[in-house]
Amino acid sequence: MKNVKKQSGFSAVELLITLFVAAAFLISGYQLYALVIKDGGEARMQSSASNVATDYLQRYKSSATNPCTPQTPLTDSPITVTGLSNVTVTVTVSCPYSSGSSVTVTGGTVTTSVGNTIRTFTSSGTLTVSGGTIAGANVLVVGGGGGGSSDRAGAGGAGGLIYNASYAVTPQTYTVTVGSGGASSNGNVGGNGSNSIFGSLTAIGGGGGGDGSGDLGTNGGSGGGSGNSSSYSPCPGGAATAGQGNNGGSGLYAAPNYGSGGGGGAGGVGSPGTATSSGNGGIGLAYSISGSSVYYAGGGGAGSYGTGGTNGVGGLGGGGNGGLSSATSGTSNTGGGGGSSGSGGTPGGNGGSGIVIISYPTLSSGSPTVSKVLVTIKYGTPQQTITNATYVKP
Repeated sequence: MKNVKKQSGFSAVELLITLFVAAAFLISGYQLYALVIKDGGEARMQSSASNVATDYLQRYKSSATNPCTPQTPLTDSPITVTGLSNVTVTVTVSCPYSSGSSVTVTGGTVTTSVGNTIRTFTSSGTLTVSGGTIAGANVLVVGGGGGGSSDRAGAGGAGGLIYNASYAVTPQTYTVTVGSGGASSNGNVGGNGSNSIFGSLTAIGGGGGGDGSGDLGTNGGSGGGSGNSSSYSPCPGGAATAGQGNNGGSGLYAAPNYGSGGGGGAGGVGSPGTATSSGNGGIGLAYSISGSSVYYAGGGGAGSYGTGGTNGVGGLGGGGNGGLSSATSGTSNTGGGGGSSGSGGTPGGNGGSGIVIISYPTLSSGSPTVSKVLVTIKYGTPQQTITNATYVKP
């Protein structure tokens, strides 16, 4: 009687299971790689557009006259920039002070940079203006970021961002409101951030992150990311306020890690969750109104559910990071959204508080000689906008 040898190696079923698992990890890895490349590409394009704006600013400073004369040398003129598409440039020269005025301003924390006075409000207060109008002040208003949640939950959206490079600051006492960040939650929807207000400019607070019970990320300046539920998948993220931010990412109820959505940011949408990774927060926007380039209003990153998954990171601009059992809060005075926690029992991160900054030329006499040169670069489809400005006294 012949001995029957037991066959070694994989059976067909085992081989198919192995191939399926490998394919799932390859797909998830590619999706994560694509998200990282996307976020990095957005930052590079913003940096390139900002460099072009600075170059045009230097070219057209000589257009300023004494006394100041308003003019518009370029209006949506197409230009070619390597790495950018659909690029146009607008250059305007305005007269920021009313004729013969001697303006006095008080309020906020005062700093100076390259001939400009900068008044920064990190908490609510008043700005008092007398003696004349500043016709072309730079003003940045950022709302408080939304809070993140926990247990297959979405991250908080960034506070709404408004940048006005030609705001008329008139003689009066302004009430300046700096919005607080939204509260984090443990198993419920995260709290929305509060609005920040200066004059006619109101930046809406960021949307809170959705929970794992099918409650969506809420609408806000930028929308909160959504969690996921077996009864509602994919769960769409919260919607943004037009002109102030971007939507939150969607959540996906899919094993093994049930990815949740990142919060939207001022410069980009929150990334969606996948089966093995949770979404990154949307990138914020960078401005030099404080005297140096700073990113504001980044979305929160979402935490992954279960071990082995990839946590989302907060967007540039103060967005908090997501985590399996912990999350970080948005950075204070950036309007960053709070990160979310993937597991239950530990709350997500709080949203970061907002900020208000007003910048104008450091002059109290001879003001009619001052000119403001403003460059606006638009690029991409749909078009994104980068602005840069300087004050010139010929």
